[in-house]
Amino acid sequence: MNSVSSILADISANNQDGGSGTSYPFVARPMLETIEEIKSKLRLIDGETKSFYENSYRYLREAKGEVHQLRERNNELRKKLGRHATTSQSVLDKAFNTKRDQRLLNPNTTDQHVLEIFEDDVAKKMNELNLLKHQSRTKEGYLKKLETELDEWEVKLGQMEEANVGDGPTMQCIRIVENKIEKAKLKYEEMMHIGRTYSAIRDKLHTEGCTYVNTTEALKGEIERCSKKLSELRSIYEDAILVRDRTKTELQRHEELLFAHRKRRELEISSLRRLVDSKKEKPAPQKNAMAEVIGEDVEDETTMEPQSRLSYCNTIYDRLKAITGFSDMDDIVSRFEQQQRNSIHLDELRVQNDNELKRLKHKRQKLKKELEEIRVEYEQKKDKMEEDKEKHMSKIRENQKKLDKLNHELDDQEKAMAYAHIAIEHIFNKLYMVRIAAKRDRAHATTTKEIILDASPVELLRRCLELYDQLKADLDEYDFLDEQERMDEAISKSLRTRDEYRETVDRRLPLHAIRIEPLSKDVGYPDETDVGDQDAPTREAIKLRSKMIVEHAKRKIARNRRGNR
Repeated sequence: MNSVSSILADISANNQDGGSGTSYPFVARPMLETIEEIKSKLRLIDGETKSFYENSYRYLREAKGEVHQLRERNNELRKKLGRHATTSQSVLDKAFNTKRDQRLLNPNTTDQHVLEIFEDDVAKKMNELNLLKHQSRTKEGYLKKLETELDEWEVKLGQMEEANVGDGPTMQCIRIVENKIEKAKLKYEEMMHIGRTYSAIRDKLHTEGCTYVNTTEALKGEIERCSKKLSELRSIYEDAILVRDRTKTELQRHEELLFAHRKRRELEISSLRRLVDSKKEKPAPQKNAMAEVIGEDVEDETTMEPQSRLSYCNTIYDRLKAITGFSDMDDIVSRFEQQQRNSIHLDELRVQNDNELKRLKHKRQKLKKELEEIRVEYEQKKDKMEEDKEKHMSKIRENQKKLDKLNHELDDQEKAMAYAHIAIEHIFNKLYMVRIAAKRDRAHATTTKEIILDASPVELLRRCLELYDQLKADLDEYDFLDEQERMDEAISKSLRTRDEYRETVDRRLPLHAIRIEPLSKDVGYPDETDVGDQDAPTREAIKLRSKMIVEHAKRKIARNRRGNR
């Protein structure tokens, strides 16, 4: 209803603005569509009004039913009150049925007091009834107000239908409001979806929290296993790196040697070929290629005789023999072939080592990824553990607060028990000090303090009840009239003797003696009153109370010492 009233208020405001002369841009819409929209909104308003009527009627029926029940209950209570008006003891037992301690602590409760309690309950119920009536009246007034607003809106709607022909600023405002409502609905749906998502997350976290301990233990074992495996792999990785470096250096050394041997062999073969070619052709002066590569002492020679060339070949052959360690040409060739095979084998080993190195690198990257995943999972689990720890700490703090509250309540209960114990002791002393002539033997009156100190509150209460029953039995056999007559006779006798003594004294006084009147009891300040003198405690009562306070303090100190032990 508030949303409808706000919409209509915006419409009325826009109508007022339109009446003042302001112009708004609008888009033409069919009149029938506008009327249908307004009718649909009116139907919604009617539906809300009917639902409000039904709720109001239902509340009224429930209130009437409750009033009827309360009236019946009131009549029953009044009947019971009239039925038990003569039996005071039964009324007291009924009134303190669930409060036996109050019944014992309030032995002077009268029927009038019980009736006042019942009347208070009836007054509370009547107040509730009046509150319900007031609520129903307010709802009826609100309903009438809504009816008047509905009539006003119907009149305004008729005026709008007559005034607005086609699309105007009012319809534009209505469309704006509808768009706002749709946006609000979308936001509400999104909010509900987010709420469901968060509730699902909360349920998932709750289920995970139930299996948290087992999961953490399993993860701990997995982390330990992975750490052991990682340490083993790290040692293997370090060994592999050492082997790789060693093989790499060895392979590099073999490659350098092989390259040097190959280069030297190629140079020697090329020089021999050139020498053979030069021998086949006619002798001509030419440069010595071998002098540029092998011989360091013959680099500057430009021309050589055939004999000198032959000697040069002999020197090369001698050097090959010195290098290879063989004297036969076939052995030298086989040696070079073996060196070639060794180079091929070294190439294969290099390829194998490269492949093994790539495999180990890939394995290392894979292990690094697994380690990173394990580390991420460990961090997540650690965060969850910290959150759970915070939750447990908050629960512990709440339990600590509850414990403090319970301790405070326990202290209050102990104080109440102490007050009750003092009251029971006071009642016991009062009952013990009551004397009925020739009815009880008071020879054991000196042991009263020992009984009070040694007895518990329950024992004292039992003794109080026994003394009360005994006092009641003594009072049944006690003759009040006879005792009253004796007291009246004693008082009259004392007064008579006092008057006679005064008359004799007056006769013996000389004539010139003047009696001094005693001071009046009203001497004092005019503002003072004697109202509080009647309730002033006596000296014996003050002494007894001080003794009780001292004894109670001693008992409390002894009890605290026992508790500390």
